[in-house]
Amino acid sequence: MFGMYDDVGKMELKAKIKQSERRIKAKEQQLEDVQNELDLLKQQEFDTCKNNILYFGFQNPGITEKAMKWLKMLEEGKDKDGNKINKRTKCEEKLNYKILTESIREILGDDSIVIEEIIIYGQYAEAYQYKFTHNNIKYYIQIPVVNIVPFKSYDYYGVEHAFGITLHVYTSPHVTECIGASIYMDEIKDIWKKHLENPEVDFDEG
Repeated sequence: MFGMYDDVGKMELKAKIKQSERRIKAKEQQLEDVQNELDLLKQQEFDTCKNNILYFGFQNPGITEKAMKWLKMLEEGKDKDGNKINKRTKCEEKLNYKILTESIREILGDDSIVIEEIIIYGQYAEAYQYKFTHNNIKYYIQIPVVNIVPFKSYDYYGVEHAFGITLHVYTSPHVTECIGASIYMDEIKDIWKKHLENPEVDFDEG
């Protein structure tokens, strides 16, 4: 009787194991379906951002590259032909620099902004960082080139930090803190204004 009972017990246990395995497979299929749905929704959001977000003046990398060349000319004190530059110097590089400067002033609602340095950001050069100084404090505003932003960046950082404009303050020479990010330029303007009114940032004097 004991051996027969043992066989019955094993059969019941096997049946329960099979039932659990079927439940796991069903759950795995449900999870896969949910993941596929999530992937589709993310792709839709990514495509929507690509097609609808537009920062005028910043979608053509050529404009920024020319502005970078103007900053290099200022640093060297001469134009691309080797001529000495001055306030009356006219060239395409200077014009593009002025366009970007005015655009950033408009975004921040601050006419005192002067771009001091421009840095290419990202593996795909999908954004540029525009450095400036305000009240002896260094900042940079990062603006993406929306049509270049890869899905990988969106998937990792989310909409605001992949497609949005972000504002950073230098708390020490090599350390920055993000003070805000948004895909809406009015919100960026508000973030900048509130920061100037109440910085709430710990600066490392060392």
